[in-house]
Amino acid sequence: MRKLSLFCVMIAVCASAGWGQAKPGAEPLMQADRDFNKATQERRLDGWMDYMADNIVLGHEEPNIGKDAVRKAMASLNDPNASLTWEPTYGEMFASGDLGFTTGKWVRQGKDKQGVERMRTGRYLSVWKKQADGRWKVVWDGGAPDPK
Repeated sequence: MRKLSLFCVMIAVCASAGWGQAKPGAEPLMQADRDFNKATQERRLDGWMDYMADNIVLGHEEPNIGKDAVRKAMASLNDPNASLTWEPTYGEMFASGDLGFTTGKWVRQGKDKQGVERMRTGRYLSVWKKQADGRWKVVWDGGAPDPK
């Protein structure tokens, strides 16, 4: 429940800040998010996992905590008949300079259980933390589908 509360607070922050261009100083986060998408397109689940911090929380209905749980939850990224792409539209760096967030739009395509081609769209929020080696990694990620 605490994770869901964090997600709601972050969405409120994003909404109150506007969905325009990223705030000054957020470009490293925006670029990390674009690189994250590219790595996932090129290397699927392995590319996705390269951007996960050790203490990652994937905020779905039931949060997935830690890399092993996230790897299992996102295994469908290895399906060659499916794709998940996204584009950050807004980001903000916190005053500490080592924490921030990006938000944007995602598109998921693939076949449902009946084999029918489906496309879903939605919004996401990723919280990023700068690691000791200087790389940005995701510590919290979640999203919601657009209304049908």
